[in-house]
Order: sequence, then structure tokens, then C-alpha cells
Amino acid sequence: MSRIAGRQRYSSPVMQERRRRILAEARALLAEAGEPGFNIRELSRRAGVSSRTLYHAFGGRDGILGHAIAEHIEALREEWAANPLGGDIDSILAEYDTVAVEIERNSAYNRMLVALFFSVNPIRPALESIRSLPADRFGRWLDATPKRALLPRLDRERAIDRYVNGELSTYRYWASNRIALAALADELRINFLSNLLSITVGPLRTDIVRRYARLCAKHGRTENRHAI
Repeated sequence: MSRIAGRQRYSSPVMQERRRRILAEARALLAEAGEPGFNIRELSRRAGVSSRTLYHAFGGRDGILGHAIAEHIEALREEWAANPLGGDIDSILAEYDTVAVEIERNSAYNRMLVALFFSVNPIRPALESIRSLPADRFGRWLDATPKRALLPRLDRERAIDRYVNGELSTYRYWASNRIALAALADELRINFLSNLLSITVGPLRTDIVRRYARLCAKHGRTENRHAI
């Protein structure tokens, strides 16, 4: 179930099927028309329900968008949970291959998510859903990392926020064709390692410096000397 509260609970099988159909059509319409082209009248026609039903069930356009995106994110979370990866560096770095496959598989929808996230009129529930996957990933690494390898008095939420913003900016570069799909996984790895450099100490940081330098060299990137 979506994490976003709706105005009406779908308890019966018939109502649950109606909800599934509405949100499936909402996701399809989003992928085709983007957020600016998403409208209640067209969704009502495609889902075979009245506009009044949509407003009653979801509280309006933003509510439908929030639910549709939250369900998409939850579906990804459940799919990836079937083959869970750990929180160590190697597991996280491998995870970006899975992310890149998803980006390619649902390219139009993911471009829409990026545009929605950076919209001048963002929909807050949608933003929270979009941020949740990268935030969970970085939080998993923090939980698996010994405290002695981290900066003392580390601000966990600020570190997560910084990482998430970097990852989403990387998707934005991809969506605007400034990063090729073939390079996306490594660009996400570079962002991850760059963020680790700013919060780690000791032997772990030395290992991260080596990994970061190798990836930068692979793509002809100049290393961020300030980060190192």
C-alpha cells in the first residue's frame, strides 16, 4: 500500500481493483504527457470512472499524482528486495547497475519523475517518494559502517540530504542528455564515493580515495581535489 494517506480507503476487492486501475492509468498518463499534461478529465476517461470519484478517493490532482508515484516507488522497493544487497561499499556500488537498468526500462517515466522533482511547483508527497530510495540507500551504508570510520559528530540527516541531492542532480544530467545511459551507473558511483570522502576517516577513507580516483580516471574526469 502507498505511504500517502488517501481520502477514501479501498477495502473491498472491487474497490481495490478500481484503485489499481486508476493508479495504473495515472502512471501511464504521466509517462505519456508529463506532469504539465496530466489532467483529471483525461484520467477519468481512461480509468472509466467519474471525476467526482477521483476527487473523492484521492482529494484532487496532487493526491492522485502523489499516490501514483508512491506506488511506483514501492513497487521498485519490493522488486529490489527480492535480491537484497548489503550496506557495504561493494554492495552499494553494485546496486547502481540495477538502478541503471530500471532507468532504461522505464525511461519516459523516469524522465518525468526527474522533471517533476525539479519543477518550480513541486508536489511535496511526490518529492518525498522520489527521495526515499536514494535516502534509504545512503542510510543503509551509514548503518553498516563502523562509527570509528566516520567523522565525529556527523550530522546524519545532512549527509543523507547532500547525497540524495547529488544523485537526483545526476539523474537530471541524464534526463537532459548530458550523461549517456551507458555512463550513468558510474556517474552515480562517483557521486556516492564523493559523498563518502567528505564524512569518512582513516583506512576506509584511504580505500574510498583509491576507488574514486580509478572511476574518475576511467571516465577522463578530473578528481575533486577538495573532496580528496
